[in-house]
Amino acid sequence: MRWSEVREAVAAYLVENWIPIPVKPRTKHPSTSGWQHLRVEKEDIEQHFDEDSNVGLLLGEPSGGLVDVDLDVPEAERAADRLLPRTAMIHGRRSKPSSHLWY
Repeated sequence: MRWSEVREAVAAYLVENWIPIPVKPRTKHPSTSGWQHLRVEKEDIEQHFDEDSNVGLLLGEPSGGLVDVDLDVPEAERAADRLLPRTAMIHGRRSKPSSHLWY
């Protein structure tokens, strides 16, 4: 991800009142201790994120109840189709592009 894309993603998340956290490149591991308490403001983006950062989101209450439903197995995908409401926010990786549903 280019530096401009990292900044834009973080800024967009802040507009939604979601809490972005910096994540180590090519991992799911936060890049700072105390990440659970980190609250980045728009003017702090460059202090906490760089061009190599992945961007994670602090879920639950800090982000207004945001939840990521991770559909790792085919059974979960089938159950989600029947049990979960539709959502416009869906993402995944190349091999499973619809494996995360956001509410």
